[in-house]
Amino acid sequence: MTETNFQYLSPIQRVFRRSHLALVSIAVMILLGLGVFVWADRSPEVPYVMPALENIGELDQLVQIERRFTLHNPTDEDLTISDVRTSCTCTVPDLDIPLVLPPGETLEIPVTFDSKRASGKRTNAVALVLRKPRHNLDDPVRQMVVQYAMSAFIRPEVWVDASPIELAEIAIDQPQLREFRLRSRHDDYRIGRVRPSVGPAA
Repeated sequence: MTETNFQYLSPIQRVFRRSHLALVSIAVMILLGLGVFVWADRSPEVPYVMPALENIGELDQLVQIERRFTLHNPTDEDLTISDVRTSCTCTVPDLDIPLVLPPGETLEIPVTFDSKRASGKRTNAVALVLRKPRHNLDDPVRQMVVQYAMSAFIRPEVWVDASPIELAEIAIDQPQLREFRLRSRHDDYRIGRVRPSVGPAA
């Protein structure tokens, strides 16, 4: 049998402990606020994209859309886009790399999003890997990454129109029948195969 030791706290100790927790919470909020302020303060010497995050809204499934974002180079030296990375194959930027962006210039980059395999709330990103000139040996930062992201809610083309089905207790030799309805947004579909999502119990 395990014994549990309870620590008795006097009223003064309780007040002190609550005050200590309150001070810790205030300190954490101040640090978070400073962190947000520092990260939100964009230096004019740092490359960036606009918009950094774009909310597209609602989209139907099985459609393709194109969006554009702009890469800014406010520095005084060339930047080379050496690599492009995406969060999924459904998001494809139209960009040939490597590509050099001169100082003070901007570059508009088109992005195609295919919602064929997406549904529900989605956020997809395009990351650009930027490199500085090799002759600048005094700068410790030789490579950086800037990112553009788009968010959308994908309305499914086909969905189940039913509430969760509750079967309660079922006897082995007494099967129960329940119904649900499939709906499609546009075209007619043929059900090619039906399979259970959970196999029979062992």
